[in-house]
Amino acid sequence: MNIIRSLSCAMAILIAFVAMAARAQSPAQSPAQSVAQSVAPSLPQLPAQSPAQLPSSTDGLVIRTATSFAATYHDLPATTAVIAALETASPVRLAHAAIKIEEAQRERLLLGPYEFVAHAGTARRYDPLRQTRDFDLALERPIRIGQKALLDQRIGDSGLEVAKFSLVDARHEAGRLLLRQWIGHLRAIDERAIWTTQLSTLQRQLDAVNGRVRAGDAPRVDVFLVQAALAQAEQGASQADARIELSRVDLMTNFPDLPISIVPTTAPTLAQPAAPADDEAGWRSRIIEHNHEIQVAQAQHAQASFVKFVATIRN
Repeated sequence: MNIIRSLSCAMAILIAFVAMAARAQSPAQSPAQSVAQSVAPSLPQLPAQSPAQLPSSTDGLVIRTATSFAATYHDLPATTAVIAALETASPVRLAHAAIKIEEAQRERLLLGPYEFVAHAGTARRYDPLRQTRDFDLALERPIRIGQKALLDQRIGDSGLEVAKFSLVDARHEAGRLLLRQWIGHLRAIDERAIWTTQLSTLQRQLDAVNGRVRAGDAPRVDVFLVQAALAQAEQGASQADARIELSRVDLMTNFPDLPISIVPTTAPTLAQPAAPADDEAGWRSRIIEHNHEIQVAQAQHAQASFVKFVATIRN
């Protein structure tokens, strides 16, 4: 019973001490908090654009732009197919995974390694007069002071913002790759159509030269010349067929969810590009506003500023 009463008393004392320590970290009673509040204005600031609002607004811009392009240029794939295909591109999936990692990192920084730790021990001492047994019980928990929790939150937010800007940049680059490979596929199909026309022309020319040779109106060497040109055209047509197949495989490899049924097999009539609606200054401001590389660099600079600030106050 004495041992139980001793342990109960020790536990009550530890709980009271923890409660006092929790009250001590409030701004009204903590000198460290007062000092931290005096340096709070010098904290680095996050960019004005909220990382939580970034993907929705930027995706809206991408969807609106893709919709207007698909409505204007009939030789481009459908908007819904493009959006679905971009999400399965490897860089975009990697960017999605990076966001999940940064969300977990932000959660880790918010929680921190600040958990309650209990220590218990016992010891027996001997002396010539009496035998005694000692017990000890300790309950510990680190406490963040000096706005350390706010700094950890800022570092986590800036890292998440970098990941979200990187996702938008990955979508942009995947869209450029899709457009480049799609136009390359159309170019290969158009090249095959040109070689087909050339083959038909050379075949008719060969038939005409053979008739002239049989009539004694042309030398035999003319037949050899036309046959050589025909062989070169057949080689060019075979190479065009190989480029068509290679471009189709590249599209299916980089964009697995792109329906094979929408990939053209014949050269479509290319739409005529329209003149830009804005002037040079308008396009310059629009390019700078939606330049994802600049946004990623700004977010990385903010994150580095928070980390540097933490290192400064530690030293």
